[in-house]
Amino acid sequence: MDRQAQFRAREALIFEVAEQLLLDNGEAGMTLDALAAELDLAKGTLYKHFQSKDELYMLLIVRNERMLLEMVQDKEKTFPEHLAFFMLHHLHHPERSRTYSVISSNRRTLIDYWSGNLSSVSRVVSGAQTALENHHQHD
Repeated sequence: MDRQAQFRAREALIFEVAEQLLLDNGEAGMTLDALAAELDLAKGTLYKHFQSKDELYMLLIVRNERMLLEMVQDKEKTFPEHLAFFMLHHLHHPERSRTYSVISSNRRTLIDYWSGNLSSVSRVVSGAQTALENHHQHD
């Protein structure tokens, strides 16, 4: 596995573990120290993937939305099929909706975060746009 593939695999694992810690322990229990310990990584390694806990939360939201977008982009399905899929997804994966509520409780709104952290937001949005463009190129 090359270095980029290792980086992406570690990042995916970081997001999975962060989301699970957030769901299991709430925001207070999802510290970067706890995340690093759970992953057996140095805390500094986490910062290669995001700059702050707020950015990690925003990336979790973007990741979940991207997964949903990819699921509903099947051009062979009709709107009612997409709607049914979307509803079933939320019924079978309630933790996805719960992630949003845990992140938003006791936190500034994302708009407050965005206004104070435009460089982080720009990087996240740019990454999401690139991923979406790459996805469309493969269609």
